[in-house]
Amino acid sequence: MAIKLTDIYPCNIVNTACELYYIIELGKYSKLLHNESVSLQNITLDKSLYSTYVFPYLRVAVAEGYLVNVNVPSDLLLLDDEADVNNYKLIFNQFIVENEVDFDFAEYSQYSRDYAYKIHNPKPVRVMLKRVDDFLVFKCVGESSKMCSINRSLINTRYAGQTWLSLFAWYVIQNHSGVFFEKLLVYLDTETLLAQDSLSYPLILSECTQALSSNVFFTLDERDTMLRIEKLNLSDEENEYHNNEVIGRLDILKRQCGYNAWYTKGMDMGLCSKYVNEDGDAFRSAQDKLKRMEELGMLVGSPVILYTRTQPTKSNVRGAIESAKIAIIQNVTSKAVTLLCINTTDTFVHSEFIWNKLYTTEVKSMYSKPPYIDLNTTKMSVEFIDLGVEYYLSFESMFIVPLSQADDSIKQCIPKYMGSDEYLLVDMPQNQLIYWICSEYNVPIDLGLFKKAYLGGKAMYDDYVEGKDMGIYSSDSLTTHYGVLREGVESRLLSLF
Repeated sequence: MAIKLTDIYPCNIVNTACELYYIIELGKYSKLLHNESVSLQNITLDKSLYSTYVFPYLRVAVAEGYLVNVNVPSDLLLLDDEADVNNYKLIFNQFIVENEVDFDFAEYSQYSRDYAYKIHNPKPVRVMLKRVDDFLVFKCVGESSKMCSINRSLINTRYAGQTWLSLFAWYVIQNHSGVFFEKLLVYLDTETLLAQDSLSYPLILSECTQALSSNVFFTLDERDTMLRIEKLNLSDEENEYHNNEVIGRLDILKRQCGYNAWYTKGMDMGLCSKYVNEDGDAFRSAQDKLKRMEELGMLVGSPVILYTRTQPTKSNVRGAIESAKIAIIQNVTSKAVTLLCINTTDTFVHSEFIWNKLYTTEVKSMYSKPPYIDLNTTKMSVEFIDLGVEYYLSFESMFIVPLSQADDSIKQCIPKYMGSDEYLLVDMPQNQLIYWICSEYNVPIDLGLFKKAYLGGKAMYDDYVEGKDMGIYSSDSLTTHYGVLREGVESRLLSLF
């Protein structure tokens, strides 16, 4: 018996390693729990997956009957445990259960030394879920010490990303089979968010696929004081300061988690460096990077996102994102790229509103003119040895990516229509914001080409200058509400996911 993959996961093309891993886990739980294989008939596996560490696990999945009708040349699916043992070391072949797991020292020893045995014999690991209304709840904070200990040990490993995918696959199969009727609700706490790579696979799966779109949900743990926005027994000003601190902390965590996921995806593709050593592991030459720029359409005049990160180390190959800026490529040589960096991160009308409503007369008197009057730019030339190009990244402190790879929405306040005294709060998509800023400040860029390439031919700014009512884009009226904008004064332009 076999069930179609599309019955439990709507897809027709698989092109990321974590997606393939998730599908293998679906097959494993379906076969071992319900004796039904998962059929990949009419599902295309991208050839780039053949060289990933997950592909040998696919061979095992086919040999064990977890998956059938796999659309890959048969010679590539021949099992060879001896040749694949190094890749087996990178897989934590686990089997999620809710009951107690007895410790077996003999089996533990065999798992530790025999990777072929481990890859063919899933190791039982326990999870504790709490049933609340229509949800199965996963928590590591605020519940019984036993639940916290069990769930924390489940995800506090070097294989945390794989464990999340295995947990989701176990749930989806049990839900599909009628064992579970509830939705799965995962509470995230500070420790989980701070773990360098813990959430990379769940993020990639949720942002790049439809795997978790209907029954798996994430939320912040309300008992984690580091993440809690609440009304404290403080003055209004102190409460606002506390909550803005939390918002800022969450913004940083979100941005870093997104970057970690993006980098992990690059590593799985064999592009980003997995190690940093004295020999410059996986370092790409200037010629390699030039070719990659051409492949991505990053030419003179093209807008890109320039990221700066902390220096990668042996213990933290990714580093941490420090800043992100819009930049225009002005010149490219065999050794370096010249960029015009746009440091202005808000529209003129937004900055004008903030200046008029939130700055005191005393502060304004310190300026000869409002700081938003002129576009703030920096011109810089960066040698390729210090500049990564998309996933061609090793120990460089900066890297550039196409606009299509970085997307977010940024809160902006704009007049209800041109000349109006009523302002609206708008969640402005990143590329709409870039177009608006470039239009207001006459940035040297082909706006027509930008609008066609990144906005589908429709720009919010064009509607504004044509006098249209901007209420269609609004999430709130700002006629009397200003406080929500305070955290937006230093708003970041984007995140990677």
